[in-house]
Amino acid sequence: MKLLYKYYLMIAVPLVICLSTVGLGLSFQMYNYSVAEKHDSLQRAANRIAVLTEELYYNHSLVHEQMLKTVLTSMTNNGQIHVIICDANGQIFLTSDNYGNKYMNSRVSGSILDKTQANDKYSAIGTLDGLYKGENYTVGLVSKDNAGRPIAYVYVTTSIHYVQMLTKYVRNLFFGLSVIVFILTAFVSYFIVNRMTKPLKQIANASKKFAQGDFTARVPVQSSDEIGELTTAFNNMADSLEKSEDLRRSFVANVSHELRSPMTSISGFVDGILDGTIPKEREEHYLQIVSDEVHRLSRLVSRMLDITVLQGTDITAQSTSFDFCELLRRCVISFEKRIDEHNISLNIELPSHNINIFANEDAIYQAVYNLIDNAIKFSEDGRSVDISASEKNDRLSFSVRNYGAEIPKEQLPYVFDRFHKADSSRSKDKSGLGLGLYITKNIINKHGGKIWANSENGYSEFLFTLSTRRHQTN
Repeated sequence: MKLLYKYYLMIAVPLVICLSTVGLGLSFQMYNYSVAEKHDSLQRAANRIAVLTEELYYNHSLVHEQMLKTVLTSMTNNGQIHVIICDANGQIFLTSDNYGNKYMNSRVSGSILDKTQANDKYSAIGTLDGLYKGENYTVGLVSKDNAGRPIAYVYVTTSIHYVQMLTKYVRNLFFGLSVIVFILTAFVSYFIVNRMTKPLKQIANASKKFAQGDFTARVPVQSSDEIGELTTAFNNMADSLEKSEDLRRSFVANVSHELRSPMTSISGFVDGILDGTIPKEREEHYLQIVSDEVHRLSRLVSRMLDITVLQGTDITAQSTSFDFCELLRRCVISFEKRIDEHNISLNIELPSHNINIFANEDAIYQAVYNLIDNAIKFSEDGRSVDISASEKNDRLSFSVRNYGAEIPKEQLPYVFDRFHKADSSRSKDKSGLGLGLYITKNIINKHGGKIWANSENGYSEFLFTLSTRRHQTN
């Protein structure tokens, strides 16, 4: 469940931070906007009252006094603002409500008067030094005579309780949304992580079975996303491992069989010679059989070492440029004795020019040798073996054809497998190991070529193609 916590925090924390930031930013902007709007309206009201106060000072008449009171009464009736007018000493002499006596014995503090006079205006959030209860927004102006002396101070105040409540509501709203998102994210994260980890757990369980030698476990593919691709890749890997394990078991079983048979023969004949079961006059005959079996074991070990080298090293790293036709001539000469023994005729078709290829010469020699050896082994006495090599479009084509019993169609797909042996009725040589064609295929594949076999109409043919240019191996 550690993954659940990680994904939960990865999803929930950024969302909560974003919501909190948006909520705080929005509430801050709303507060500033509301205060700025109130400031503008209070400023206009203060300017109007200050003008009327100055007119009343210079033209002290009932008309001007009545006009000022009418304006103050109108403001009081709106119920949104409150006005206090005080003299130069701070003594309040007029307010905008019907309870003027409440403030008549009150004074505006000298600090506020000084700030107002110093800046010709005043704005602040507070209680105006205790005159009001609760937080209010106040804008003040000073009225002056022609000599610049203060006549009166006008302070227009409005409550910001509504603004604070609205700001608080917005903050609480986003806080509540954050809590809801935090909870919903838990469910969403659980669903997502559970969907993601289910195939991962199945892969982990299958891997444990692999560790125990059971390669049959597979994970169902339930999506086409990256997890689905991982599951598909895992199943493909499992298929490869299962095939490799089957090949390994088959390989071990075949090797065990190939080793057991000659060793049993050797042991039986040697014991027979030692205990006198085999007569003296027959010892040489059976010692020859023991010698043949020992040589067969030696060839098997040598072939096994060849396979190990092919599978464990990059043989193409030792590639050089050489003439394939010359290599083929040298290889054919090495079969001269066997060709004469079985009265086989060779038909060799080569171009008049050299076919230069870039490859590991020793490895290619071994591949060609194995194919010719296989053709001679399965060719009927007195028949021919056809060998041809040609070059076209920077590719070498090589084929070896022998005449005799055909390879059954059902065996053709397996002729290049390890320890695969053809029907014994097709060959006079019973000592084959079933590794020559497997090694040949590996050599050709290592060089980026292709190899295949055909068998029909009384002949069997093995062919391969190679690039004559430098190639890059995987």
